[in-house]
Amino acid sequence: MQVMVETDAQYKLSEIVTVDDAYLGGRLSGDKPGRGSSNKQPFVAAVQVNSEGHPRYVKMTPVKAFTSHEIQKWAFANLQSGCLVASDGLPCFNAFSKVNHHKDVRIKMRKDPRTGEIPYFYWLSIILGNVKSALTGTYRASRKVYAQRYLAEYQYRINRRFDLIKLFKSVLCEAHFTPPLPGKLLKRAADN
Repeated sequence: MQVMVETDAQYKLSEIVTVDDAYLGGRLSGDKPGRGSSNKQPFVAAVQVNSEGHPRYVKMTPVKAFTSHEIQKWAFANLQSGCLVASDGLPCFNAFSKVNHHKDVRIKMRKDPRTGEIPYFYWLSIILGNVKSALTGTYRASRKVYAQRYLAEYQYRINRRFDLIKLFKSVLCEAHFTPPLPGKLLKRAADN
């Protein structure tokens, strides 16, 4: 999983990117519900779509919180200069327009009265639903400190979904050329 984290950290999204805030983890007994829960790991979910609106690449990156500072750091590390970023207008997403000359588009989240869906973030919603189902089905319980690795595993697979043979070969190749990382260092990397 760490190999997948390091490999996908090397590329940046470009062109048209839809972005949303998301959370991994459930509510603890006696804890606040929703976004305020101490058990939830916030992460940025982003999908690069092509001109027809189909998903190309995904980035799911844990952040400390949804603040302008964190979003600026995320944008610098994960977006190429000049891409069009569409978001739901969460105040921290204003940071996109301050980094690398991105065009920032805020879309009002109105549901289609007939279907109940939000059409602008169709693929982002599908991918978030799938990742949460996949992680819950695979791990049953997730620890906040490993969120980056859980998300990276899913992200790695979806970004290479068009060539499944290459997916398997590439992870083996990357693992071979990645230096060993003892358990103590893996834990320290997760704490940062």
